[in-house]
Amino acid sequence: MKFDGSSMAHSGGAGIVLYPEGKEVAVLSFKLEFPCSNNTIEYEAYLIKFSTALEMAIKQLKVIGDSNLVVYQAKGSFSLKEPSLAPYKTLAQKMEERFSTFKIKHAQRSEKQYANKLAALGS
Repeated sequence: MKFDGSSMAHSGGAGIVLYPEGKEVAVLSFKLEFPCSNNTIEYEAYLIKFSTALEMAIKQLKVIGDSNLVVYQAKGSFSLKEPSLAPYKTLAQKMEERFSTFKIKHAQRSEKQYANKLAALGS
């Protein structure tokens, strides 16, 4: 699964691409109707991804994201410095635990062009 977020002054967008084994690729974009920072929108996209995967009964999840903050906080490499992101990080950790296998990888923006375009469409 790939995810990305796009932030603007008064709203944001999230793009998600799921590649479930043996099923059709799911492509989703969402518009968020509230002001959000880049870090907030990346977490929003990350959480939407989890919800979507759980609804699709996916048990093993490999995530690819270009957000250094989200990816390295999920890996435990970055500490939380923005108190406003604490609820996002806590919820993400709880959702990660619901999968039998969970892996996350950082990708350069060029590796995620499809999710980037979807996120921009949603905003």
